[in-house]
Amino acid sequence: MNQQLNPKMIVLARESRGITQTDLADRLQISQGKFSKIENGLARVSLHMMERLIHFLKYPKEFFYESLDIYPPGLFFYRKHKTLPLKAQTKIIADINIQRMHIQKLLISAEVDFTSIPECNVDDYETPEEIARVVHHSLRLPHGPVDNITNILENAGIIVIHRNVISRLFSAVSLPMEDGHHIIFVNKDMPGDRLRYTLAHELAHIVMHRIPSPLMEEEADRFAAELLMPERAILPQLSNLSLEKLANLKRYWKVAMSAILKHSYKLGQLSERQYKSLWIEMGTRGYRLNEPKELSIPQEKPLLLMELIDLHIQKLGYTLKDLSQLVRLFLDEFIDLYIPSQKHLRLVQ
Repeated sequence: MNQQLNPKMIVLARESRGITQTDLADRLQISQGKFSKIENGLARVSLHMMERLIHFLKYPKEFFYESLDIYPPGLFFYRKHKTLPLKAQTKIIADINIQRMHIQKLLISAEVDFTSIPECNVDDYETPEEIARVVHHSLRLPHGPVDNITNILENAGIIVIHRNVISRLFSAVSLPMEDGHHIIFVNKDMPGDRLRYTLAHELAHIVMHRIPSPLMEEEADRFAAELLMPERAILPQLSNLSLEKLANLKRYWKVAMSAILKHSYKLGQLSERQYKSLWIEMGTRGYRLNEPKELSIPQEKPLLLMELIDLHIQKLGYTLKDLSQLVRLFLDEFIDLYIPSQKHLRLVQ
């Protein structure tokens, strides 16, 4: 192999498996100091050591020779709880960097025309709501509810990935790729209404926030609310709000009752006393944590990534083994990650 071993990929592999440097050094039966030198490119990796790394980290040899630019946390736009543990965050970042590499490889041979989403510098507009209206018009969204925000994003070349994550405190993250595409990773365990709002929130970052700012989370929320519940369309429906009416509006707009309540208050349709009263009533009924199951909004399912895989199999003649080698995974992990059902596996083998 002509390429040089990339020690950063050893770090990435270890973090993606949720293993500390100390734990892996113990498994390798070497000192942490020596392993630290390996991860920093200061110590040679013998053939025997490489075999042990492959065994413990469960990645093929080619993985460790990739020249991937690893994005640090500062390049990510997070939607997460502030108490997300550092260990969980480190694993999530590693997983996302690795899957970003997979998607970049799959996109090389894909010649797909996407609709374009405008980039809007937030300083050039009066409000985030104005930017949401620009994007709404650009994407030719309907006057009323947005039927499928996932489909709209994927038609614009934004790849949506539902991830199994180790903490419910993580909601989503968006990041750019070198070719101009973007990826949004979302926690697959989120309710359908929250998932839609989260995707709109991450779209706001993609459209408005090339440089992070102290106000960007608030701006993204304002953008998301206007995109999914345009003021001109929803305003006539917000008079005389009650929990029953909020439930009916949720069915129609496909966003959480709590999001509609907050949006109504921001639009001046509720006094502070009315807002607090409804908020307390939602808390008393347990709706602030779990809204009624009978109001559940089905999760939208992303398709673009599976279409990229199908393209390679059906049109380009790749086998599953070829694809696993392309993305530097062992075959069983590739199937677990990318082939969601046995039916699909039978279809493409």
